[in-house]
Amino acid sequence: MEINEIVSHIMTKMTDTDELNHLKKVIDMKRNDIARNLKNVLVPGDRVYVEGNRVTGGFIEKVNRTKAVVRADDGQKWNVPLTMIKVTGE
Repeated sequence: MEINEIVSHIMTKMTDTDELNHLKKVIDMKRNDIARNLKNVLVPGDRVYVEGNRVTGGFIEKVNRTKAVVRADDGQKWNVPLTMIKVTGE
């Protein structure tokens, strides 16, 4: 199933708030799994991209339990949630 099909199904077929609450829990669990796996992969010095409106690219300085310290390309340091970080592979 592609994302557009899933969205269409949610918008047209789901009429019960219990189903939506269950779906939200599943999405949150998956987001936490992705962040946990990313935490095990990130090391200081990795080049990353931050999905947000302030920092676009930078390097990992430190990885904490739920966030990482990212030094942006302009030199500023940001404490960024792991769920907002994408590894660029550079």
